Amino acid sequence: GDKYELASSKSYSFNYTSFLKNKPLDTFRIFFLGESSVYNLQGLLKEFEFKIKKIIRKKINKVEIINVGANSYGSNRLLLVAHEIAKYSPDLVLAYIGHNEFEEVEQFHIINPRFDLLYYYISKLSMFRVFYSKYIEVEKKKLLNVYNRYPDFSSRDTANYSHASRDIIMKNFESNYNKIISGFTKFNI
Repeated sequence: GDKYELASSKSYSFNYTSFLKNKPLDTFRIFFLGESSVYNLQGLLKEFEFKIKKIIRKKINKVEIINVGANSYGSNRLLLVAHEIAKYSPDLVLAYIGHNEFEEVEQFHIINPRFDLLYYYISKLSMFRVFYSKYIEVEKKKLLNVYNRYPDFSSRDTANYSHASRDIIMKNFESNYNKIISGFTKFNI
């Protein structure tokens, strides 16, 4: 159709969004690309939209802000998101990434884009939803324990990696980041 709408199978990772695929001429379209830090900005985006409108109001009738922040995504999957949003004529892309590189490596064999269709069908099963709800309750309790004390971040994420492994992961991040930036530069965005 004429409209892009977030698939329900992606609702665990992304905020709901919908917009016209073909951007109207009088619209300034901004995409926020990133991880949970960006995902959680959803409430602040209206204020940002208001400020942008004030700055560019003489030339543009409408400002459209689309949050494509994704929970637990690292640069491997955000590169796929960047390729997707390039199709929708962004005027500005703001990227804030780099926090989930080690987490994504650990999760990638489980949460892999190739299995999206499978995840979609599994999410329709009531037993899965019951299990997932219980799992989320347990994870929330774990997080509350972490936030109620001073966590030791020195051992988080990178402790199980050699220096060589860390270097490979960070070179991969740099490569993905450069691909994201050059992709939008190539399209003169």
